[in-house]
Amino acid sequence: MNRGSLSYYREYLWRMMPWLLIASLAVAAVAYALAERSGPTYEVHYSYLVSLSERENPSEYTFDGYYALQATDLFAASLAKWATTPETVVAAYESAGLDLPGEDPKILARSVTAEKTAPQLIQVTVRDRDEEKASLLAKGLEEVMANNVDIYQQEGIPALKFRVVTSTPWEGKSAVSVPVITVATFVMTLLILVNGALLWKSLNQEEA
Repeated sequence: MNRGSLSYYREYLWRMMPWLLIASLAVAAVAYALAERSGPTYEVHYSYLVSLSERENPSEYTFDGYYALQATDLFAASLAKWATTPETVVAAYESAGLDLPGEDPKILARSVTAEKTAPQLIQVTVRDRDEEKASLLAKGLEEVMANNVDIYQQEGIPALKFRVVTSTPWEGKSAVSVPVITVATFVMTLLILVNGALLWKSLNQEEA
């Protein structure tokens, strides 16, 4: 059999396959154990509905309906970003009496997500591995955001005043799919090992 031929590499891969399968199964077993240990993530979902409550008519310029709706849309976008800033999340933890999960802003960002899904609607999700902590953190965030909005209304633009209505929270949980993670890890590991073995053999052939 000629070295470097397709049959040569196929024979080499066939001899190595039992070891590659064992290694892939070992990595998949570790992934299974980690996924099983991680458990579910508890989530609290609620929404903010933003509307224009008061509008003063300045002597020089009067907002019409278009600009009022545009201002509401911009305020809703600002509110969504405001809810996920590190200082807001930290304040929510402090308000709830919970210890911070870490000082890394990226870690804090995983706890709260807020998305403006409509011009006047913001969907907020608060998550934690512990069900009680997720509920307390959501309440803390509601308190902090209510206080922030009040401060904005008092110190912000006097020409416009907004009403922010908070929906009733709903609690759920999101669990990882252990079988999918295990199978995907096995397949990906096997593919990487197969390609690595072929690359290693090809490099050795070139050196020889």
